Amino acid sequence: MEAADEMNDWVAEGKWENPFNEEDTEEDEFHLLDGSSVTAPFMRSWKDRLIACHDGFKVLNLLYQDNDEENVDTPRFSMCVFLPNARDGVPALVDRIASDDGFLLRHLPSDSTSPSANSASPCST
Repeated sequence: MEAADEMNDWVAEGKWENPFNEEDTEEDEFHLLDGSSVTAPFMRSWKDRLIACHDGFKVLNLLYQDNDEENVDTPRFSMCVFLPNARDGVPALVDRIASDDGFLLRHLPSDSTSPSANSASPCST
């Protein structure tokens, strides 16, 4: 099996270290790039999360469960979601990421952040 196939299987089958509670999922408006919108389920969490707030975007780092906690040499995997503040901000954010070799590493979350009591996001938009 190729490395990319193995990674795809791992991402699809991996378990989150702090899974989202299904009861906290809410339907809300999701805006598409063409300006239209659809109703979609949104995962919500009131647990501490690894979140970084930057100028024009935020980054959520979702850690996968570590099944080999005894071996410190085992790599730790996570999925990072880069989310622009602007509804039409995906292309510009992709351009920023692609034009700067160190962009991704410089913008990863390093501290856990709790959502505020009246917002699912600790970052102001």
